[in-house]
Amino acid sequence: MIRKRSGSIGVVTIICILITAFAFAAERASFGVMIKAVTAEYAQFIGLETPVGAYVVSTPATGDLRPGDVVLKVDDRIIKAPADLQEVARLHQPGDQVQLQIARGKERLQISYILKRVAVSPGMVRPGQPSRASAMAGSLSTIESSRFEQEVLKSDQPVLAYFYANWCAPCKMYLPIVREAGKQYPDVKIVGIDIDKSGDIVRRYGVSGILPTVILFNGGREVDKISRPSRIEQINELLAKTRSDNNEIEVFAAIGRGNWILQVAFIKNTQLIAARDATGTVHVWDYQRGALSKTYRAAVSGLSPNGSYAALADQSRTIVHIVDIAKQRQKSIRTQQFVEKLAISPLGTAVAGFGADHNGRFSVDIRNPDNRLIKSIPVDPATSPQSVMFVFSPDGAHFALSTLNKLEFFSTKSWTRETVVAMKGTAAVLQFTSDSKTVSIPGKDEGLIDLQGNKQRGSDGRVVVGRPDDRLAIADNGDNSFRLMSNASDGKGLRFAGHRAPINAGAASDEVPWLASGSSDGTVRLWDQATGREIAQFVDFGNGEWIVITKEGYYNSSARGHEYLKIRRGNKVYGIDQFYDVFYRPDIVLAKLKGENITGLVTLTVEEAIMNPPPAVKFLPVPSETGDPQVKVCYQIQSTGGGIGEVRLFQNGKLIKSDGFYRDVAAQSTIATMKLAQVDSKAVYQDMRSLTIKEKQSPGAHVLRAKSDSFDECVELETIAGENEISLTAFNAPNTVQSVMGTTRFISTRMPAAPHLYILAVGIDRYRDASINLKYAAKDARDFIARLADKAKTIYPPSNIHLTTLLNDQAGKRNIMAAIEKLAGQVKHGDGFIFFDASHGLLLQNQYYIVTSSFDGRLDKNVSLISSNEIVEMSKKIKALSQLYIFDTCHAGGVDNIVSGLYDARMSVLAKKMGLHIYASAGSVQTALDGYQGNGLYTHTLLAGLKNDKAVDKEGSGAVTVKSLGIYSKEMTMEISTKLGHPQTPVIINFGKDSKLFDVR
Repeated sequence: MIRKRSGSIGVVTIICILITAFAFAAERASFGVMIKAVTAEYAQFIGLETPVGAYVVSTPATGDLRPGDVVLKVDDRIIKAPADLQEVARLHQPGDQVQLQIARGKERLQISYILKRVAVSPGMVRPGQPSRASAMAGSLSTIESSRFEQEVLKSDQPVLAYFYANWCAPCKMYLPIVREAGKQYPDVKIVGIDIDKSGDIVRRYGVSGILPTVILFNGGREVDKISRPSRIEQINELLAKTRSDNNEIEVFAAIGRGNWILQVAFIKNTQLIAARDATGTVHVWDYQRGALSKTYRAAVSGLSPNGSYAALADQSRTIVHIVDIAKQRQKSIRTQQFVEKLAISPLGTAVAGFGADHNGRFSVDIRNPDNRLIKSIPVDPATSPQSVMFVFSPDGAHFALSTLNKLEFFSTKSWTRETVVAMKGTAAVLQFTSDSKTVSIPGKDEGLIDLQGNKQRGSDGRVVVGRPDDRLAIADNGDNSFRLMSNASDGKGLRFAGHRAPINAGAASDEVPWLASGSSDGTVRLWDQATGREIAQFVDFGNGEWIVITKEGYYNSSARGHEYLKIRRGNKVYGIDQFYDVFYRPDIVLAKLKGENITGLVTLTVEEAIMNPPPAVKFLPVPSETGDPQVKVCYQIQSTGGGIGEVRLFQNGKLIKSDGFYRDVAAQSTIATMKLAQVDSKAVYQDMRSLTIKEKQSPGAHVLRAKSDSFDECVELETIAGENEISLTAFNAPNTVQSVMGTTRFISTRMPAAPHLYILAVGIDRYRDASINLKYAAKDARDFIARLADKAKTIYPPSNIHLTTLLNDQAGKRNIMAAIEKLAGQVKHGDGFIFFDASHGLLLQNQYYIVTSSFDGRLDKNVSLISSNEIVEMSKKIKALSQLYIFDTCHAGGVDNIVSGLYDARMSVLAKKMGLHIYASAGSVQTALDGYQGNGLYTHTLLAGLKNDKAVDKEGSGAVTVKSLGIYSKEMTMEISTKLGHPQTPVIINFGKDSKLFDVR
């Protein structure tokens, strides 16, 4: 049933909040409301079958239309989307009367409207309006998606892209600054990109919310970014990076990939930082290990002032999960609202949710974790939902609510309203100061209001949570740097510079010396409060990938997180993966975050490495298709100023040729005389520090022959049936930075030979030095090779499965290397090769070693240790393009965060060098001796994966692959080891193509 209400509304139609007065030259009719699309979840909440209509975000002070209403029909015109309502307005004249059918909650109403006059700027358009001249026309060359690659990425000159919207007032305000700066740099092309016409570019480069945004491109790469450039000095500083004589070096996360960080907090008595972003995601970082610990995704979220608790609304917006972040415990409550905003108290005892009920009435409801409604605070319909702000005090004693023209304080003990303060307009930001005595409202003349309602002049700074005695605040300097203010200082003497967009949040703690900041550039950064130096930045890219990087360039990341990191030197931009071999060092990140001096661990800095840029590589043309068993592939390598070092050639991801070799550093350190059990993390690090000076001289590979500044070579490659992808990379002369990978492809039409599977399993319980004997390693090797061979019969004939097992006395270094030599003469390109090792492992002089059975107590590399360098040479000799290496090793010196971080670093670099897959798990001796259900723990999870194939094949592909088994074994090992009290996280690294291990039956 539809009820009628009469009334008229005269207002200004807008889509976005950004409004400013201009000199207008024309008028048009308007509905005068801010609108947006109706979501499927809201449609379901109010009883619509499909998400149709125009959702009303805000309305004028008079009239019957309310925020939350959905306009379904204008006269007889059905409104399916906001653009339809805009189109109706264009068909009418000011003063026309129309009938609106609306949905208000589950009620349906009909209202009479009179459209009013609205002045409009010539050429000013709203999103969805076609056929209007651009507001930027005549003042800026604009491009759209179809021309972006040609005009920007393939441009021969640097390009400054100005991202704007025609409805954005600051975009017009700051445009003259960009044009003026451009006059000083005539070699830089400046183009405009309308975000409403180029959504794909906007998403690709993470441009949203803060407009205008400028991004500098050079050579097809993004160089730098500034959001809302308000001063010409900012643009000049940006454009100065295009000068060839600019040798400034920066390391930065790929622009715009993260989301706005709105809150940060150190969680007390833990090593965790919690951060909440604009998408509702809560990121939990382990700031001591330098790793992402947990991610909570939600449609709407709130984070307690101390970071300990999160409130997370599910996609329906009616169920809220209350999470104790440190303990990872969760309770759920069901609301009667469509939740728009959330806040949670410091102890997680109260959750505040704002939204509309089924009758379309907005309120702030307070509930406890048992789902009891404690308090419901109605919100005046005249207040735009976007302007409703509320927050708990850090001590949990008070709750502040800001709506139109007023601020209210409530006691959380009785939930009585204690103070009402008159205020002009609404708050854009609402924060309690860290002492819980005052509310800060940046942007207001009297921006500090105490609990009694007394006002005093405040600042535009953002509150730093966590230190109640100092009342710290971050003040933006206007150039994306900030200063730190306190009760005792205005902070003007110290500048914290590094963020690429405004700073929104800050946190400190009595437990750590660092200051944390969160910015609209999507990063959380840690700073030294005394010096202003950046310690590290943390970025979650929202797709499961993340990275933590120190100012020196050393980083820890997820499997592909490094792909989003860039290094700029002057006007040249490099991908961090070009520095992977040297700079992927979770162990150094950990040491830096512990406050240690990492000078003794740093063999090379980014600044030093980039002084010798990598060469350029290029393939000569190859036939697109061939039936020949071999193909001649030729390539050219040209120095760009840093010389030419090692050259690596890959086929379908696997290393098949390199002209570098790795010379072991002479064992002259004290560690060489130690017992194996004494080689703990402290000894490993002391040893590494002693090697720093030696490695600075030549940290990379040694080449077989010196090269000039130009190098040409041809090689004969054995083809494999189907697609052959040949990749090439070359290092600079010191072998510290590699080139961008060059790639060529061809199809081989030759008939594939029947593939064979070769498995070499090594298991060592008994050593010449009996003091380090193990218990389950030999059994692990026997069990693994037997079970995998049986499963492999689903895709290989039994006669094509070849097994080699070396146990205990058979598994000395000489025998293992001899077995590899024998297999090298048998294994073909199309075959599969798996190497399994269960034994002691060792980190020594920045390398990983397998400790073979010939170990007699002396760390003699030639007799008893197989180094990671030798493993690389092994992989090159084995022709199979599909190879998997499994290391289930025990570390006699124990495994702590330092050892596991270094283990991760060395294994990952090893896998990348070989272009192969590696499973590696390092445990303590005690864990190895204890075992788990008759095997070593990690081997147990592998055997479980081989047995429970359907559980491994989560995607239902019908097969277990190298990647899927690795994921399963890692997750299961982490789960079991945590329960046992000895947390163990396997390193699973995948380079090259995935391979099928067996079919699911």
